[in-house]
Amino acid sequence: MRAGQALVREQEPGARALLLLAALPPGAHPGTRAALARLAQAEPWTVDAVREDVAPVVAATVHAGRLLVADRGGTVHGLDAARPVTVATGSRIRAVAAMPDTTLLLLDERGRLRAHGPGSALTEAVASTLAAHPGTALAAAAGAVAVGDRAGSVHLFGPAGLHQEASHRGRVTALAAAGREEPPLVVSGGADGAVRRWRPGRRRGPRTVAERPHPVVAVHTADTPGGPAVAMAWADGLVRLHRPGRGRAPLSFRPGPAVRALALTPDGALAVGTDETLVVLRPR
Repeated sequence: MRAGQALVREQEPGARALLLLAALPPGAHPGTRAALARLAQAEPWTVDAVREDVAPVVAATVHAGRLLVADRGGTVHGLDAARPVTVATGSRIRAVAAMPDTTLLLLDERGRLRAHGPGSALTEAVASTLAAHPGTALAAAAGAVAVGDRAGSVHLFGPAGLHQEASHRGRVTALAAAGREEPPLVVSGGADGAVRRWRPGRRRGPRTVAERPHPVVAVHTADTPGGPAVAMAWADGLVRLHRPGRGRAPLSFRPGPAVRALALTPDGALAVGTDETLVVLRPR
């Protein structure tokens, strides 16, 4: 039941076994888990973990090597066995991001910015801007803050000033950023179904990574030795991971429940957040 309609699609038995494996609750019988893992050996993913204790997941990011996920009630969970942390914000959250000084940035349901931590003149300026012009998506990297709006534009607030780009037709629905130098790489998803990557300050505008006839619901990006990896999900339930390197086909996955959030971890895994679980997948 948890895997839902993703199971009844025309697909190989191994792909169906992988879906069931990703849907198994943590307390499932070990024999069932082992049998499904054998059947899914030819699939491009392995299932690292399935967590129910942080669901429903509505937003996710990575900061200082730690996976951060936010639930619908406004609690942010830092999923690090050595340094677990829980922050109750009291706000219903749309997106979560983190600054180098450990300030936690939250985009609430009204599109306003809330900061938990030291804060700075930059975050105060962004909060003031969103108080007048609510945002629809949020990300942060390299000390800069990226915000999307209802008109399809992406705004990057950074130490070097403001960069803006009209990246989508209609609402910006998801944002991610990566890089240690300002301005960072910005990846955006929109209601137009497009995922685009943009390096502010360059003559070349946003480049389309993928485009489908469904709104984008989540994106995330991470630096790898070969270049940036980009994960994306659409409203029809498809998750896709684009890895750097010529000739490498994107990896796809459909968990069944609607996807709410994605995050690429420093060790190369992909966390997929839904209303029921957080599934951590790893490319073989």
